[in-house]
Amino acid sequence: MCGERGDKPYLKKEGMTLVRCADCGMVFVKNVSRALAEGTFYNEGAKDLYVSNDKLRGDYSPVRYKRELRL
Repeated sequence: MCGERGDKPYLKKEGMTLVRCADCGMVFVKNVSRALAEGTFYNEGAKDLYVSNDKLRGDYSPVRYKRELRL
C-alpha cells in the first residue's frame, strides 16, 4: 500500500505466508491462491453458512440493527 518493496516473513498459516512491510508495518498475505482471490474458495467451502436461514435471520434481526446503530 505504501509503495515499499521490502517485506519480511511474519507468520505462516495453512499454506499462506503473511509478511510485514519493512516501511509501514502493514501485514498482508503474499501470493494469494487463485481460489481465495477469486472468491471461489468461499463459495464452495462455506456456501451453506453464508446463505443459511439462521445466519440471515441473525444478520437482519431488529435487535442487531438497533445495537449496530448504537455503536
